[in-house]
Amino acid sequence: MESSTERKITPKMTQLQVWSYGFGTLGAFVVTNLITQLTYFYTDKVGMTVGAVGSVMLSSKIADAFTDLVMGSIVDKTRSRYGKARPWLLWMTVPMLIAVFLLMVIPSSLGERGMFIYALITNIFASAIVATAINVPLSCLLVFSTNRTEDRTRMTVRQSICQTVIGALLTVGLVPLTNIFGGTQTAWIIVAMGFAGIAFIGMLTCFFQLKEQNTQAGEEELENPEDHVNAKEKIIGLLHDKYWVIMLLVILTAQIIYALQGSTGVYYAKWIFGDENLVGIMGVIGMIPTLIGFFAVTPIVNKFGVLKVNRASMLLTIACYGLKALFPYNFVWNLIFGALANATFLPFSMTYFVLQSKVCDYHVWKTGIHMEGLISSAGSFGLKIGAGLGTFLLTSILDLGGYQSKALVQPQSALNSIIIVSIYLPIVLLGIIYVLLRKYDLFEKYPQFR
Repeated sequence: MESSTERKITPKMTQLQVWSYGFGTLGAFVVTNLITQLTYFYTDKVGMTVGAVGSVMLSSKIADAFTDLVMGSIVDKTRSRYGKARPWLLWMTVPMLIAVFLLMVIPSSLGERGMFIYALITNIFASAIVATAINVPLSCLLVFSTNRTEDRTRMTVRQSICQTVIGALLTVGLVPLTNIFGGTQTAWIIVAMGFAGIAFIGMLTCFFQLKEQNTQAGEEELENPEDHVNAKEKIIGLLHDKYWVIMLLVILTAQIIYALQGSTGVYYAKWIFGDENLVGIMGVIGMIPTLIGFFAVTPIVNKFGVLKVNRASMLLTIACYGLKALFPYNFVWNLIFGALANATFLPFSMTYFVLQSKVCDYHVWKTGIHMEGLISSAGSFGLKIGAGLGTFLLTSILDLGGYQSKALVQPQSALNSIIIVSIYLPIVLLGIIYVLLRKYDLFEKYPQFR
């Protein structure tokens, strides 16, 4: 049942408010993005085997299968003067800093088994606990702060801009920056904490600027009918919600692609092109069409709609990866087609959470039960399980190809495995997302319950 508060159209958000949402997402994004970079850090800097790294990443993400859904229920039951989702941005600032620090200080003196246990524990803490406690509330805040579709789109666009810039700086600058400081583990700690500091400021900015207007918070929600529906019944209900399942699979698959993009670049630069520092050039060139695309996405989405643009985004990106496959060893063509792939994938990256926000609205209309936290957990669940699967696929295929940590020369089979995870696997995953988006027809039903 909708309250009188929820039936009102919330005021249009200011530029500072929509930008603050983007800043707030950096907390979880820095943690999860650093985790995707840890594959190279663990194998080529700390000395872990690719098999051990893959096991760590996958095992830590299995824990997320439980914590994301639990966190969704916790947000739904949170009562504070700041609302349901917003206070978590404040509460998780310091744990985020601690999580990043612990990820990077893995002692190589522990030996293979000791490093495995340490990496597993710290990854579970960083991903399954800290990132979850940031991601799920933020997904809810997209719904709670406004019920205007145009404002939600603006917020996700700013989110994508902030994440793309920081993500590019991490992908492009992490290795060169650490090399400037000596390329040691200490250098990685310094650079990682620098990024964590930026995320800390972003989370506080979001907390102070955004307010929850599209929900009943605090004292007004002491007696809600949905509180009497237990978590098991809610989860079963979600599993029967076609659109929730579709968006779970879309976000999960997309995150596998992001994890591969973030992890494979340095391997490709080092072993296919012969210099790991070339990853910086690859990232900078890839950013150029992306920066231009930021200004084009909003008018394109306004004209053609979020769903049509996302479907077209998948097809165009598949074409770009197909062209890369024709010239796997050519640095120039890889730069060009890689940059184009970034540009064509951008509209999807900037707007797919709008599709998830519609699922929240649809579920309330269909069932009369508010459980935005649990519904939004699909986004966080998909983000981190996808990241784990992406890293696991990367390490498994590299292992099958005979990749050797700290080797001076890799066998041809290892080089082939790098090309597979960098080019051919993303093509398959993009095709899966396109098929799923063809099944998403919620926009046709949206006017009925809006």
